[in-house]
Amino acid sequence: MDALSVRLTDACTVKNQSTVDLNHLRIEPIITLKVYSSRKAKDCLTSIARASEPVYIDYESVKKGDIIPVHHDAKSIDINNLKIKHIKIASKIPLPYKKDFWNILIEFTFEYNLRFRDYKGDVVIDVKAYSIHKKRYILFSSTRSDIATITDLFTQTGSPITGNEPYIITEASAIALKAELRNHCDHIPVDVTVTIGLFSIIKLCRLVCLNIQTRGFCIPPECNGSDSIKPNMWKNFFGEDETFALHHSKMFSQGKRNDILKQLEMLKKPCDTVENETSR
Repeated sequence: MDALSVRLTDACTVKNQSTVDLNHLRIEPIITLKVYSSRKAKDCLTSIARASEPVYIDYESVKKGDIIPVHHDAKSIDINNLKIKHIKIASKIPLPYKKDFWNILIEFTFEYNLRFRDYKGDVVIDVKAYSIHKKRYILFSSTRSDIATITDLFTQTGSPITGNEPYIITEASAIALKAELRNHCDHIPVDVTVTIGLFSIIKLCRLVCLNIQTRGFCIPPECNGSDSIKPNMWKNFFGEDETFALHHSKMFSQGKRNDILKQLEMLKKPCDTVENETSR
């Protein structure tokens, strides 16, 4: 593909032409989020597990948010079903001693399941738990000004952003590394410590207006009726005969089977026919 001609994909076409050269390109102002700086980090986070819901352990009531005690029969513990339940921007403050840099504090909430086991390896009790960790990042975000901006693009409320603060985008992935019974000085387990591996990416962005070379608007291709339906699409799901499979499957009620069969028939018709039937 040379620099003067670009082949369009099937998703977007330009009317009456399959290729576009530089004579059809134009410069347009586009409002977008520009990433001024980003960081990625890998951390091993260790903390004490807390109950994510009320539970009884050794006939003792453990409230939500309390430190989880160790069951008297427990000799080991497993951790599974870890997920990142919530990511919160705890603070976003400009650094007073480093111009155009920001101090970002992100709070991660992890939720998981703890399984206590006895000396035989049998399950004693399962407990839903969580941990909260905070991580700090220092990022550059261009020259800060005293101009106040306002937009309803993201919040739809028109909340002002005083001082033209940057936007924060955070991505994260976590893995459970281990859970341990933590012993007191007399070697009696008292609580549970959990170690979580966290991979995170944080970006600081600003709304900017850029002049972009474009090829115009994306125009979806015209509907060609049944031509757009892959012949094996329903066969792969319902088997060789989708009608037979639907009528003899216990997965669907009779009313549901009738609805699916009707939709299958409508999908095999041209688009204008489907529009007329669905608008009745």
